[in-house]
Amino acid sequence: MKFKYLYFILLFALLIGFVFFVSFYRLFFSKSTYIYAKVKVGQGLWWASTAKSPLWLVNSIKKGDVIKNFNGETEVEVLSVRHFPYFLTQNLAQNNVSFININQYDIFLNLKIKVSGNKINGYSFQRSTIGVGAPIDLDFPSAQISGAITELSDKPIVENFVEKTIFLTKKSTDSNEFYSIKIGQSYFDGENEVIKIIDKSFDGSNITIKALFKLKKESDQLVFGEEEILAINKIFNFITSNSIFYNFIIDKIE
Repeated sequence: MKFKYLYFILLFALLIGFVFFVSFYRLFFSKSTYIYAKVKVGQGLWWASTAKSPLWLVNSIKKGDVIKNFNGETEVEVLSVRHFPYFLTQNLAQNNVSFININQYDIFLNLKIKVSGNKINGYSFQRSTIGVGAPIDLDFPSAQISGAITELSDKPIVENFVEKTIFLTKKSTDSNEFYSIKIGQSYFDGENEVIKIIDKSFDGSNITIKALFKLKKESDQLVFGEEEILAINKIFNFITSNSIFYNFIIDKIE
């Protein structure tokens, strides 16, 4: 009886020792698995209508920010931050213009994340399964944010851009609006200059601008930022460093 009791104690001690050894090895000796993710900052549920990010949140997230675990190992690193104004528009019937609110932004983060799992069976981050469309919570020292994963890769995500010259026209008799547009005005998304005004004209009833855009090519579509598809005859609102451009129609893309 005494021998049986000692046997169970020894077996229990061996199990505890094995668990401790495995944990110690994984913590200090096992090779970490890192993947790359693109995250749209929000409340995490991509299908839900959530509040957009204010300017103070844009300014609180920086390239190079990291999240570390208790032993100092980096779990998340911000590789890039891109932001685009969110245009809250409401058509006004009397003059067919829009009310524009640009106090909110869409923020996109390019991240390097330490995960467990593998490409075949899926990855987990902080004990939650992650994939495209999944919510993710990130607790940086400077900001606590949530978001939805829009892209995952086991290799660094490379942004491929094409430069296009776009002509946009707006029906307007307001010469002051025309003169307020300055050639050379641009929009910087946090990583790249993605819009630059290179020419303008006014015939008394229409304002036409010529602008250089840095776009992504997805299949046969041209995408501004991460989500907005540009095409002929589309009404496109955007901003530069000191001007708001609203109700412009895309006439030509070269």
